[in-house]
Amino acid sequence: MNKYKYIYKTLYTETNFSKIYKYKDKIIKRIPKNNNYDYKNEYNILKLINDSNIIKILETYEDNKYFYTVMKYYELGDLHYNISNNTLNTKNYKSVVNKLINPINIIHKKNIVHMDLKLENYLLNNNQNYLLFDFSLSKLHNKYYYDLIKTNYKIGTKYYISPEALDGYYCKSSDMYSLGCMLHVIYTNKYFDNIDLSKELLKKTNNNLKNLIFDLLNDNYKLRPTVYDIKYSIL
Repeated sequence: MNKYKYIYKTLYTETNFSKIYKYKDKIIKRIPKNNNYDYKNEYNILKLINDSNIIKILETYEDNKYFYTVMKYYELGDLHYNISNNTLNTKNYKSVVNKLINPINIIHKKNIVHMDLKLENYLLNNNQNYLLFDFSLSKLHNKYYYDLIKTNYKIGTKYYISPEALDGYYCKSSDMYSLGCMLHVIYTNKYFDNIDLSKELLKKTNNNLKNLIFDLLNDNYKLRPTVYDIKYSIL
């Protein structure tokens, strides 16, 4: 029996492949069963991770048409909402970068590439930490850090997707390009478009942060810093 069957009238938010509903202190993601899409991918990926920086699936169930995942609801919302409404203190850029890379560090150690890193996929908890969620597009990467793996389609979201992912390839460095895009939005309030414009937008930014953003946004995936470089060397 679907104990949440009465909630599917008010949509909370949606992704490319699912609709998400709020029910009391939970959110329920409803994913259509489709032979062309691995609707259990997120569940299978999250089974490999147990960390406070990653959202947890509380339960799953299914019917003939849909697969459902139930997760905790975070009332402070996602980073995009908080950045847009100026409710997030970003003056300490090292703290912001660390909070963004903590979950990336965890998943990369597990040989997982998120493939859809964006501000909307980080939730803010009551301790002001950032929790990463929506692993619908995530991929396993059991190769060296910069080794590309071919896919049959581009994976990611406009304004955050890396050049190689646009061409149908990915590696762990693809997540780092998305990290650069997120930092660009946080510190310019604009999506990354081109280097020349960004130099103007970031000219008053701390030099270390500015250099980090430009390094992450390098079109050459082999020249971007790794999450380990940032965590243990750059900051």
